[in-house]
Amino acid sequence: MIADLDADDEVRREAAIARLAVIGTRAVDRLLATATAPGIGERAIVSALRALESIGDIRALAPARALLDSPHDEVAAAAAGVLTAFLHSKHGTEVLDSLVAVSLDTGRPDATRLAALDALAQTGSRVATPVWDRLRDDPSLAVRQRAARESGVVDPLAEIEAAAAGAVPGDPDVLRRLIDATSATAPLVALHRLIEVVKAREARERSQAARDGWRSARGAIHLALAQRDSRVALYDLRDAIAGTLSPLPPGFLAAIAAIGDAEALEAIAAAYARAVIAGASDWLEQLSDAFRAVARRERIGPRSAVTKRIEAKWPAARGLIERKGRTGRK
Repeated sequence: MIADLDADDEVRREAAIARLAVIGTRAVDRLLATATAPGIGERAIVSALRALESIGDIRALAPARALLDSPHDEVAAAAAGVLTAFLHSKHGTEVLDSLVAVSLDTGRPDATRLAALDALAQTGSRVATPVWDRLRDDPSLAVRQRAARESGVVDPLAEIEAAAAGAVPGDPDVLRRLIDATSATAPLVALHRLIEVVKAREARERSQAARDGWRSARGAIHLALAQRDSRVALYDLRDAIAGTLSPLPPGFLAAIAAIGDAEALEAIAAAYARAVIAGASDWLEQLSDAFRAVARRERIGPRSAVTKRIEAKWPAARGLIERKGRTGRK
């Protein structure tokens, strides 16, 4: 099981963490050895720390405090999670002091400081309020915004800027509401950066449901850009559609229908051919509608080089060309 903490297979890794947490205190020595061994990989350390957080054995306290200084953001965040388990124990004062020191240290990476602030938020307003007050003028935009949220003083545009800088809300639904509120006014460069930030967050999620939530938020960002006639992230939009193995959230196709180009037609065709094999009828209809919208706007007809290339590369997508041909102009 210890070896599985570094498994490439996410299911094996998660199963190992869960089983070791159930074993409990008998597994602590091996987990600590894994978390502190020289040269051990970041993934194995994070997995070991997650199991230790669930067990809550005091032996993990000192190593976790030391790992708060890790140069790897995910390790430091996992170490902060272990400390959280001891906030309400007899060691709560020293844990609180460590978390406050980390959160106020402007020399540390934002991700480490934000993990410490997440832990502090669990202590209650009486303890954390002085920290939020001190951080309102912090040099880090991400940290300032985190403090503003806790203080109840939220500027949606500043929130978008902070999210684009990496301080993304923990809940993708919260981010979607923020995008909806600022879609007409948020700087395009911030929305563009946010695409990459959310895409990276989506890739890190362990569960399919969580990945779906972040993918839906990414689709909402694409739609916000498209509604302002911006093609700055069209490359990601095309790649997402061309590479998908399952239907995407509505924002993706709505965005590509609004701003897609000739290359977008090929991306849609690739997804359509895959959907024909899968028998995804609703998704096929949505792809067809998007294809026709782009072809009509770009004035690409059934005899164009693009459509001929599509017919050659994706024979299963010929239905797109036939349907579109009734409305195409070339």
